[in-house]
Amino acid sequence: MWFFTKDGFYSVVKDEKCADDELLVESITEKDMENLMAKIPKIRDIKYHPRRYVQYNHSVIVARKDLAKYISTSILDIDYDNQNAIVEFDDLQRKDAYMKCYSAINEYQKSVLYNKFRDTENK
Repeated sequence: MWFFTKDGFYSVVKDEKCADDELLVESITEKDMENLMAKIPKIRDIKYHPRRYVQYNHSVIVARKDLAKYISTSILDIDYDNQNAIVEFDDLQRKDAYMKCYSAINEYQKSVLYNKFRDTENK
């Protein structure tokens, strides 16, 4: 699962190193991970995970309930009317990366709508 918050961008997976009640949370930047660690005090394992194909530079193992609380709080704290507001004004590199992600999802949405329209027309 991917999620974007004011604190950063994170990927969450169930890794073989996790107990049943834990998840692996990964981030690209050290700042994002530091932001997460400041909000979730009970992180069990902080290390670089040696993987065959490493996609993220920083990873931690977190109790599911603690991560769920963090995500819930992030949702309750939403005070903006546009997702662009989660990125600091001067963080142009991050803003560009998030916009590319949004653009890719938007293109997918257009193709789904086009295919649905086309299928309706062909009936």
